Amino acid sequence: LDGAAAGTYQNGPSILDSPNSTFYNQVIYNVTGLENTQHTLIITLDDLRNTGNPYNQLLFDRAEYT
Repeated sequence: LDGAAAGTYQNGPSILDSPNSTFYNQVIYNVTGLENTQHTLIITLDDLRNTGNPYNQLLFDRAEYT
């Protein structure tokens, strides 16, 4: 967020998850107390080289601002 690391999110697989599991309505980042000005949020994914998981994907469908 704004050029600084802001945390990580990992939805680790459980024994019930298939490689094609999709998780809906997941809050992956939440922050409070930001100044009322323009901000930049960059989202990156670890890839196969870093995790050994060829199924990494992010389907981003919503940002909520309150």
